Amino acid sequence: MQYMKALVIGMGVLIVLGMGLLAYGLLTKTKSAPAPSEFAAADGSKGFGELALTGNAGCRIERAVPDGRRLIIELAPATDGTPDLTCEKTMIIDMSAGTVIGGVALQP
Repeated sequence: MQYMKALVIGMGVLIVLGMGLLAYGLLTKTKSAPAPSEFAAADGSKGFGELALTGNAGCRIERAVPDGRRLIIELAPATDGTPDLTCEKTMIIDMSAGTVIGGVALQP
């Protein structure tokens, strides 16, 4: 019976110590979190800032879809009149480097 009491007390002490270590670990992780910068990437490296896409003045961004480390941007004509095939493009951007990988454009 004394062994059982010692075992229960020992397990209780281990549980209390484990909870204390868990609380300490959580507190130290939240205190050391860096403040997010304006152009910081998810892996902590510095972002590429601002990327200017070249195109016609009559084009607008129809849709932007992230795909892993790439961003797929679909361009369309800004006016709702006759279709302008020079604006019908899809551009693919590497978000980690901030460069245009390539694009697909419809030819009239």
